[in-house]
Amino acid sequence: MAVAGAAVVTVEDPQSRAQPYRKVTYAWTSDGAGAVSEVPAVALNKAVYGQIVKVVFVPDAVDVPTTLYDIQLKDENGVDVLNGTGTDIAVVGGAAVQKVPNIAGAPVATGGEPVHVAGKLQLLVAAAGAAKKGKLILLLTSPDPRR
Repeated sequence: MAVAGAAVVTVEDPQSRAQPYRKVTYAWTSDGAGAVSEVPAVALNKAVYGQIVKVVFVPDAVDVPTTLYDIQLKDENGVDVLNGTGTDIAVVGGAAVQKVPNIAGAPVATGGEPVHVAGKLQLLVAAAGAAKKGKLILLLTSPDPRR
């Protein structure tokens, strides 16, 4: 029997006005089919707020995901807030991959709109290989600039 895919979420809030970013980390383990399709209730109860500044996909050093795996992060309406930037993640030498998702499909610097999130997000992983591990790290601006 395959181990169920799972994820654990941690949220680091800004400690001061000098550090206006929030860091959200999804540590995941795929099931026997190479997927994570359910997030424990504890993770779903952690709402995430802010503007996504960057996303980092980090493969585990030992249980390395299969290259070209996919990650989606869906909001409560089923919309992938990564807007496809988690598709076909190449695993090259175990290095992390950094991306900046946006609404228009173009980099923010060339006219794409940044993605804003407000609510609970569900992590979905596909094609990662059986019992593989990784992390999805979001860096967001704090929704409260006074923090």
